[in-house]
Amino acid sequence: MITLWTFLLAIGGAGYLFLVGVAIIGLVKLTKNTTTKLNSDKKLPTVSVVIAARNEESNIADTLNSLLAQDYPQELVEIVVVNDRSSDRTREVVESLKEKHPRIKLIDRDNCNPEFSPKKQALEAGIIASTGELIVTTDADCLHQPNWITTLVIFLKHDVGMVVGQARFILKDDDSVWQRFQALDYQAQAVLAAGLISFGMPFNCSGASLAYRRELYDDVNGWDGVNHLISGDDELLMAKAHQKGWKVVAATTSSAVVKTLPVNSLRELWHQRIRWGSKGLHYRPSRVIVLFGIFLFYSMLTISPLIWLKYGLLDMILIAFGLKYILDGTVLLLGKRLFSDRICWGSFLFLELLHPLVIMLLAFGGSFSQFEWKGQKYRQRSKSF
Repeated sequence: MITLWTFLLAIGGAGYLFLVGVAIIGLVKLTKNTTTKLNSDKKLPTVSVVIAARNEESNIADTLNSLLAQDYPQELVEIVVVNDRSSDRTREVVESLKEKHPRIKLIDRDNCNPEFSPKKQALEAGIIASTGELIVTTDADCLHQPNWITTLVIFLKHDVGMVVGQARFILKDDDSVWQRFQALDYQAQAVLAAGLISFGMPFNCSGASLAYRRELYDDVNGWDGVNHLISGDDELLMAKAHQKGWKVVAATTSSAVVKTLPVNSLRELWHQRIRWGSKGLHYRPSRVIVLFGIFLFYSMLTISPLIWLKYGLLDMILIAFGLKYILDGTVLLLGKRLFSDRICWGSFLFLELLHPLVIMLLAFGGSFSQFEWKGQKYRQRSKSF
């Protein structure tokens, strides 16, 4: 038992060291980059901001107002909102703003093919209805800084096909421990993703802050081939673009960061993370191998207390956890420098202990359990129950 545990811990630790180590190298490269101002001497691209909204009446007005306040030339921006079968007042809220701001387009979707991802279908409908040279996606519950679009365009150099921004959860002083856990985990994942993109290994991104050329979308045929998977409207599209040879870059300033809200309950958090993890077995084999190594590392860390109680080996366990603390802390520090992040180190020290167990449970849940999203139940594929 102890020999097997040690072997698996070593294999998993090597996978974790490789992935996070590569990301750290990428983040260091990003800290040396300097952003430039928007080149107004060149013709600026027209931009279509596409939002899929389902039952977002309490959030969509703030989201649209933050987009209407962007400093990018107004005549070059259209905002396409796809009302995806909402049963609340989402449509009425958007229609009210649309009357005052003609730049807003409202698309209604009353039907959804149960064989395919509803969000991918909604985004596809919005993209078809849009006219911009640059497609920018965000979520219906996000807040954007006034120079958000400008920042994404700045990073869209002539050889770049996709620009990946960032998203962060808004926390209040009275938020619970589990909300702080999800915020810190989400922050770390986003920073890690930026480092991997910089290194040339795009693993993850957020559709809450994402921009890509229309020709890229057409070249990869949108979500064709992955549209049966409920999740992954962002990173699966990025993976297809990368495989096709398109250059993907990470936007590395705080203005590329959008703000969003954490889920309200542990139950919602469980279903959210299962949904995010539901595509894990559908990645390219090389990525699955790396992720499996990390899963081994987390699994061995999870059972470490039992190993300690029965066999001792406290020094080896401390080394393994120490490796994780150092690597994860380095990622967060570099993220703070790049994106002006705030870090609560007290929360970090405590939540790092829970992280392996939680991730392991979510990995199992995402692969084998059903989840709820927007009032419907799904498994990995989009067909609802």
